[in-house]
Amino acid sequence: MTIPKPRRRWLVLSTILFVVFCLIGMAACTILVTDRAVWIEYYRVVDQQTLVVGADTDSHSWTRVTSVVETATTVTITVRALPPPITSPGGAGQGLELIVKLRDPIGSRTVVDGSSGGAVAFTRCLPPTTMRPECL
Repeated sequence: MTIPKPRRRWLVLSTILFVVFCLIGMAACTILVTDRAVWIEYYRVVDQQTLVVGADTDSHSWTRVTSVVETATTVTITVRALPPPITSPGGAGQGLELIVKLRDPIGSRTVVDGSSGGAVAFTRCLPPTTMRPECL
């Protein structure tokens, strides 16, 4: 017994759509599992509403600021990184700087790392000397 041609087309089309949706679902799950919060090492003040944060991440990862929550006393910044599917040696541990725009001036507010909940160290120096005692 053979399947009629119109029904065969629908069967092939539904199989292709099923495979495509499964692949999209697997990719979404992979992103959700591997996307991680990144520790912020330091911050610098560029102007009263612009900060530069130094994140401890691989230079090949897709790293971005995902959240900035401002209150009267704190600015909580969350940075997340998504590593590439295939990594090459030599990119780990270099760190990366990201620009954060604030709604209100920084003033005397404390900058908090959204991933750890701890206060972020202030520095006046550029990398790689950001954590020297004279910079803090």
